[in-house]
Amino acid sequence: TLSLPIATGIGQIYNDPVLISHSFKEATEALEYKVLLGENEIIEYEKIYRNDTSQAIKNSLMLKLDEVEDELLSALKTLNKEKVEDIVLRIITELTNVIESDIKNANWQLFLLSFFLSKIVISLKINNEKILSHGYDLYNKLCGMETVREIKAYIADYLNMILNELENSQTNYNNLLVKRVIEYLKENIYNNITLTDAAEFVYISPNHLSKIFKQNMGETFINYVVNLKMNEAKKLLKNSSFKIYEISEKLGYKDVNYFSKNFKRIFNVTPSEYRELA
Repeated sequence: TLSLPIATGIGQIYNDPVLISHSFKEATEALEYKVLLGENEIIEYEKIYRNDTSQAIKNSLMLKLDEVEDELLSALKTLNKEKVEDIVLRIITELTNVIESDIKNANWQLFLLSFFLSKIVISLKINNEKILSHGYDLYNKLCGMETVREIKAYIADYLNMILNELENSQTNYNNLLVKRVIEYLKENIYNNITLTDAAEFVYISPNHLSKIFKQNMGETFINYVVNLKMNEAKKLLKNSSFKIYEISEKLGYKDVNYFSKNFKRIFNVTPSEYRELA
């Protein structure tokens, strides 16, 4: 046997056979409320029928979308998934209320929603073809949904695609920033480049650079700089006649003992021992 989802619409009871067509029409209209009540439901016209809908109710979704637009953009830009989910819930709640008040106005509300989501993508300047292709047909996809639950799931998936795209873009951008910082450090290996100097070089805050540097390189900015300088010290010890204190000064270490401690901590030999072994 086939197990298929089904909904049944029931019109009002009329004693006059002439009015049977009215009951059929009512049953058809009741069935439209499947989008709200879901599948496998028996929907009675007299229980869901609404006589009138004020203009304020019809426009309430538009007002809600205007209200949450900046909030949603901010949540997406900061990759705040919980906030995005909360906003989706608020939008769906408003959509449900509006459609419930006037099922005939449902397609217009879905048009407003699809326009809103497309505007979000444009505001974020996303060029992902997959997301854009969904956006082109967003209205038709939403209109083809059987229930509000499906609409909610679709919108959540759509915004998750946007979040993933933004996350990937941010990761790629961070990788680029860290790469530029590393090149900057190598070019200035004989200078004392601080975290603040490097952050200013790529126009971001020191805290942000510290965070993305650790994420990308698996070590702190300070540790990386120390390792970079100690490896340069190895080259100088092996290929030059500079004295150890001169190498220490060249690499920005005024205290030769501190320089030697760092060298031994990393290579397990002192600079003098390394030079003898090299």
